[in-house]
Amino acid sequence: MKFRFAVVVILLAACANPPAPKVVPQAARPTHALTPVASVAKTIVEPRIRVGMLSDQTSVTFPRVDGGYYLITNTGASILRRGFTDAAPLNAATIRYAVQAGAISDKPSAETFASRLRTDTNQRVDAIFDPAAGAYRILVGDFPDTQSAQPLRNQLVAAGYGKDMLVVRRPTDQPFERQHQIVDDEGERSTLQGESILVMPVSGETVTIDQKPYRSAARVLINNRGLLNI
Repeated sequence: MKFRFAVVVILLAACANPPAPKVVPQAARPTHALTPVASVAKTIVEPRIRVGMLSDQTSVTFPRVDGGYYLITNTGASILRRGFTDAAPLNAATIRYAVQAGAISDKPSAETFASRLRTDTNQRVDAIFDPAAGAYRILVGDFPDTQSAQPLRNQLVAAGYGKDMLVVRRPTDQPFERQHQIVDDEGERSTLQGESILVMPVSGETVTIDQKPYRSAARVLINNRGLLNI
């Protein structure tokens, strides 16, 4: 009898419903974190004045302001109510330099000029299209720093190729994705896809870049060197 009772107890225990799994509540998203929005309740004041402020930056920082910022890409907009830093895709890449001998709008003329420079200088010469300028930049030489490029620059000036030649960073041969790595001032990280983002204060009328105020908004563009133009 005792044996039968034990069997019945075991069968009842086996048929009982298993305990319900614990429901772990999802953590609420901080109200100041990067948050997508359906629309932007602000427009840029006309007339728009396009000014190139900084180029070839490894990162750019926007301080925290009242109301925060709209971050607008070609796929949508978000609000970030914190200060943040946008890091370039190749912010840690090895930097090389060249002498920019010119910028030519049409490809055949650019390639002809580049070929002539290769023959005359016996240096590496590239005609690289810059979409921001709408022209092919003619880059001569490949150097580890700006000082090493100066003798070639002086040689080209003396040969009559131009007077206002600049020593510039070379585009990288390292592949990279056009995406912005956003780190806000509380350490949260986000990624925004796309070549550029428009940074516009939600309530203010100026945006501060490199400790200087500028009117309206700023566009942060990933250039063909994997760095940022502002």
